[in-house]
Amino acid sequence: MSESLRNTFKAVCAKQGKNMSEVVTEFVEGYVEQHDPDYKKNQKAS
Repeated sequence: MSESLRNTFKAVCAKQGKNMSEVVTEFVEGYVEQHDPDYKKNQKAS
């Protein structure tokens, strides 16, 4: 990832009151839920 993209991402996250890790985690969870139909079912069983 370019430094410019990272810095812009960090600034956008900060404007939303979030840190980069929170936003990346939200993205990954959404991506997995969208592409793995069993993910939510498996999460409920845990």
